[in-house]
Amino acid sequence: MERTKNNIKQKILDREPLLINSDVCELLILPNGAELFSLLIFYFATEKWGPSRISEITDLHVSNRLHWNIAKVRKYKKQLVQLGFFSKPEN
Repeated sequence: MERTKNNIKQKILDREPLLINSDVCELLILPNGAELFSLLIFYFATEKWGPSRISEITDLHVSNRLHWNIAKVRKYKKQLVQLGFFSKPEN
């Protein structure tokens, strides 16, 4: 188990930092701000470190990775779209 923890720590240290601007930090003062912040950071990190674009990340994938139910993912995703952090997919 310790070996796995060390591998995770090394992967984190090997990656570029994720820079967060003040607009994203201001999410924390909104009602449910922690959830909005968590979801947005998940999308940013997935886009930055993976081959996917935000529009290609399924709600099911997000739900599984964050251990949220689908309704919660969709609720906060909709709010992020309304706040202008990204546009709604056209599909």
